Amino acid sequence: MPFGWTAPMEGMTLFANILPMPPVKVVRVGIAGTGRIVPAHIEAIRDVGGEVVAIAGSDWRRASEVAARHRVTRGCSVAEIVSDPEIDVVHVAGRNVDHVPIALAAAAAGKHVVVEKPLAFTARESARIESEVAAAGLCGMTCFTYLGHGAVAAARELVAAGEVGPVVLVRGHYLQDWLALESDDDWRCDPDLNGPSRALADIGTHWFALLEHITGQEVVAVRAEMERPVRRAVTAARPSEPGGDDLAVVSLRLEGGAIASCVVSQLSHGHRNDILIEVTGRSGSVSWSSEWPGELATAARSGADRVRDVQVVGEDRLPLAALLENFYAAATGATSPGWYPPLSLGVRAAAFVDASLQSAVSGEWVSLAP
Repeated sequence: MPFGWTAPMEGMTLFANILPMPPVKVVRVGIAGTGRIVPAHIEAIRDVGGEVVAIAGSDWRRASEVAARHRVTRGCSVAEIVSDPEIDVVHVAGRNVDHVPIALAAAAAGKHVVVEKPLAFTARESARIESEVAAAGLCGMTCFTYLGHGAVAAARELVAAGEVGPVVLVRGHYLQDWLALESDDDWRCDPDLNGPSRALADIGTHWFALLEHITGQEVVAVRAEMERPVRRAVTAARPSEPGGDDLAVVSLRLEGGAIASCVVSQLSHGHRNDILIEVTGRSGSVSWSSEWPGELATAARSGADRVRDVQVVGEDRLPLAALLENFYAAATGATSPGWYPPLSLGVRAAAFVDASLQSAVSGEWVSLAP
């Protein structure tokens, strides 16, 4: 008989866990946005046990339609989710032009925020979000979803452990084709709604975040070429405006002395959502691709021998859900929450876009603003 255990009397029923357990905090979320990214947010929130209370938008009828489609109780205005005392976190997932006012209003109302990238049109505006969220004693996250992949975390660990040696080169791309035709259109094609950069701000910032996260180093300068070969109605009306890029080729310098190169395009036929990043060190290399998100490839050469290996990295939940689990833990006061992309990384990504736009005009290397 185990120590400290007494056999039950005849007729006695045993109950496990009869002591009351502490209640689990259910995070209640309002989503500001009605576009194509919203279903991914809803799925991830529910995957970690959160409750989507409302969907908000500038058009409450559309918000109500999206809410009903995804079994969310109500659609409403942004002002309603910001003022709702039962909502703990606001996900800012609408048009870029709306990110700053919604995030600031949410913070002023005491709500934690998850903001889609880019945080704002400029690094200065992005820093304002970070500053006011911090001043309110709240938590904020930039929605760099790919950083939630287990294979990306494994790549960071390999580089940090020195498995590839000192980093000397990083190369890669982010390619899409959803704006390859003149007939392809979206609010992102309008600089007034999207900001001065499109492809680089929309998807290039994801690659930038992967670069800094995996290497553990900051980018210190960039040199960029940015082009807009497709003339849609909204951009053709403003031919002299900078930005609105369909594609970009960017060279980058890292603080440790390494150089990097990235091709960003939303015109690349046959590439639905193709990300590649390869980190080369003096002892070997490690690479990750969104085409095979659960795999991590490594390579090294010793004499005439070349060793290549592919490691399968298991994931027990969606990458965005993995990040939200850590963020919600921080927002609810957990003592040791896991890592999630902070607003400061979103500010750095915005500085990367600012510097790239400046470089594309000047043709010179441009330092990232601190």
